[in-house]
Amino acid sequence: MSTTLTASDERNIARILDARCALSLGVVDMVVHDLRDEQVAKLRTVAEAAVPDESALDAEMMDLSELTDVVVAFHEVLIGLAENHLLLDMLRGLRIPAAFHQVLPDVGAVDIHAAWSEGRLRIVQCLEARDRDAAAEAVRDYHADIKRRFFERHAGAAR
Repeated sequence: MSTTLTASDERNIARILDARCALSLGVVDMVVHDLRDEQVAKLRTVAEAAVPDESALDAEMMDLSELTDVVVAFHEVLIGLAENHLLLDMLRGLRIPAAFHQVLPDVGAVDIHAAWSEGRLRIVQCLEARDRDAAAEAVRDYHADIKRRFFERHAGAAR
């Protein structure tokens, strides 16, 4: 199943991802040098939970709602590192799951999810190293890759 995106849908998805990226960058900048080991360990746990397992890789497709749940958890823990409920409210206000469920099919290609999992793990690795610049770059790269792969895949499906 493929959904045809309108130009408005594409702009909305891009804006939502840009807003989440900006929130993530702000949190990384605020907290990287004051992170506690248990905070980073929790982020690693949720990042690893979103990595497709071997059976999913064999299937080539996976349940998008299941993936969305673990990805949302990752971003909530990442933004939660700031220990500021207003930032979490801002993230939740983006209504990312609802936006993606509206325009995406029920399943998604595992290769995309595997690549995005690598991006989240790279963010975690940079935070574990307390490397602000590398973490910021990882956040930017992750969000750019989501947009690129998402729009490439959708453009290919619309043809």
